[in-house]
Amino acid sequence: MAKREEFKFYPLVEFEWFREDIGKLIGHYFPGMSYNCTLEARHDTLFQQCQEWEKEGKIKIVPLVNEHFITVGDTGDGSTA
Repeated sequence: MAKREEFKFYPLVEFEWFREDIGKLIGHYFPGMSYNCTLEARHDTLFQQCQEWEKEGKIKIVPLVNEHFITVGDTGDGSTA
């Protein structure tokens, strides 16, 4: 498995991600858009799936350089708004 890092991914084709194991449509991805994959546990499955999608030519993974994620309501200084 690839080393886990935060990244953006860019779909090269339009496609949907339907997880049969839970019976849910998780996402619908469009070329021209970018999506983030963070180190949060909720993105564990997305990280693994992105590795497959990149091998299949569906997405391009781009490492985040000098970027970080700020949660809505986070002022960036450790306090919340």
